[in-house]
Amino acid sequence: MDNKQNLKFDFKDAYKKMFGRITTSILNAILSVLLSLLLFANEAIQKQPPFFWPIVITLVALLIVSIISVFNEHKKQDAYIYSEYLQKDIENKELIKDRTDLIGSIFEAREFINFVYNFLIFSKKLDFKEVLKSGDIEHTKQLLSIYLKDFFFYRLRAIFGQNKDENFSIAIYLYDRSEDVLWDFLSKKDRKINKEEDSGRDWHRNDCSHIAFCFNHQLELIHSDIPTRFQEFGLDISGSYSDSNDLENYKSAITLPIFFRKNDAKKIVGVFCLTSDKVGTFHEPGNSVTEPVYSLKIQILRIMVEQIAENLSLLYGNDETKTVKTTVRNN
Repeated sequence: MDNKQNLKFDFKDAYKKMFGRITTSILNAILSVLLSLLLFANEAIQKQPPFFWPIVITLVALLIVSIISVFNEHKKQDAYIYSEYLQKDIENKELIKDRTDLIGSIFEAREFINFVYNFLIFSKKLDFKEVLKSGDIEHTKQLLSIYLKDFFFYRLRAIFGQNKDENFSIAIYLYDRSEDVLWDFLSKKDRKINKEEDSGRDWHRNDCSHIAFCFNHQLELIHSDIPTRFQEFGLDISGSYSDSNDLENYKSAITLPIFFRKNDAKKIVGVFCLTSDKVGTFHEPGNSVTEPVYSLKIQILRIMVEQIAENLSLLYGNDETKTVKTTVRNN
């Protein structure tokens, strides 16, 4: 860390602040005395008993108190200096923490960029394209699993994680028009979420879920708190969960639509979903120091999903009617 960028403690500046505080603390009293003297000089106050001498005594007492206050404030100079030093030390520590968080996020984003770059290169290889064009779903899943399940999934904590005990899941859902369901094409979950790590469920298109909502509205959704977000939409998501643990396992999510593109048109065929069991892991970008890096990660994720969509388009001949549910096991 560059020490020149650290906040330095300036004793001279601290003393200036100390005397500034002293001046402020006695200024009102001095002004009161001066105002009273001016009133006497202007004969605004009559020099007659019974009020004249009590006023004089009060003014003298006020002046004495002000003088004593000055001395007392000077006695506190060590406390003032220590307070300034302590505040500067706190600011330094917060600054270092922000820099550490930012640097860590930058490294995480760089690793994510490298992964997506390698995935793009892999997707352009002729032998992988041949597998896709052959329509071999099982072989395609095996190859995609190398990147999405064996590599990307186990780096989610480093890329997006906020807590040590956080649990994630990823899934690609495709739409089967004949059954009107979004079926699990490929998925991976932490064992604490699902002991059968490579299995997922089907979602009916009319289910009240973030999966169905993303598909039906063809919208990218980033949920910081899934139940709360759906309450904002006027919907109760809890009734759609068949598993009572779902509300604990899926709390924040990024849900992206998957499209097949035909000329200038696009047809939605499924959904990519990334979830965490912690609130706030995923959220709309804000204004904190690490938000630009977080926004970059979201953009990289979008690029990855676009490439997945292109791969699936080759696999299904760019025909949205062919994305029917299969019985091929996930790998």
